[in-house]
Amino acid sequence: MAERALQQIAVDEGEWALQACVQSTGSVGGHSGDGCGGVTTARTDTTDKYANTAGETGSAATVYADRIIAQGAFKDVYKGVYTSGSRRGEECVFKKFRPGIRAGSDWFDKEVAGAQRAAGLIDRFNKEGTAPRRVKVRINIPSVRETRSTYTNDTWLVEPLIHNWTKFNSNTGYFKRDAGEVHDVMQALSHFSYHASSGQFVVCDLQGGVYRDGVILSDPIILSRQPESYGGGDLGPKGISTFFSRHRCNRFCMDSWQMPRDTNCYFQQQEGSSLLGNYGIPHKRYLYQLVPMDAFAEEDEDDYSDDDYY
Repeated sequence: MAERALQQIAVDEGEWALQACVQSTGSVGGHSGDGCGGVTTARTDTTDKYANTAGETGSAATVYADRIIAQGAFKDVYKGVYTSGSRRGEECVFKKFRPGIRAGSDWFDKEVAGAQRAAGLIDRFNKEGTAPRRVKVRINIPSVRETRSTYTNDTWLVEPLIHNWTKFNSNTGYFKRDAGEVHDVMQALSHFSYHASSGQFVVCDLQGGVYRDGVILSDPIILSRQPESYGGGDLGPKGISTFFSRHRCNRFCMDSWQMPRDTNCYFQQQEGSSLLGNYGIPHKRYLYQLVPMDAFAEEDEDDYSDDDYY
């Protein structure tokens, strides 16, 4: 199938966007996929070279609409390439919601706001010094862009590629047990984010590239006190409770860090992201109806009608 290049999308000069890159093989959003189609890009050795974005704004990029290189639980990932600026010639990715996903029109903007919120908490985590210095944590903050063509109009999240993709946890509390030091650091980061925000937020659904000096995260989810404040993955207070119902403190968690009073489980555990109004997760206005899962038998997803969803 011939590639169909959509219009170039310029990144506004002066825009802040911490950078990353995509795996050669692995998973995105908990689903198997080829992260970058076997492409080897520059700047793949350390997090410093990807996370330091000084002077890297003002680039334009082209997406190839017929080249899906990965599929997450809710997003398709397309290959792109930067066509100007200091990243000219380097691969990037364009992400959009998969067909059939019920998504709010402002969810991408909220996801960017969530990434910015996460960046501040991650910076505090790095400065806290509870994790080994060799495991530096950085985060990619994408740009929201639109394309218009003869075929379709689309809204995308655009960011550089990430290599060595790994899933660390999800917004319903999934994590791999006994998976090693980096995984333990990521679990501690999620716990720390709750403590450092005085119980207002949890940075979770952590995934990204593992490098010899640390990790670059992409597409995190913020759980907050107001559901959907940071996009469809923000499951609100009951999401926070569910996350901690499955969290297990490890060597990098501090005894002094706060925990929520409610650590009941309200959502089924999923390795991939869970979004409001999709796949058995109710619309935010129905979250108040949820009761702890240990208080009833497995609930049939059909108990929610299509009218309950986006």
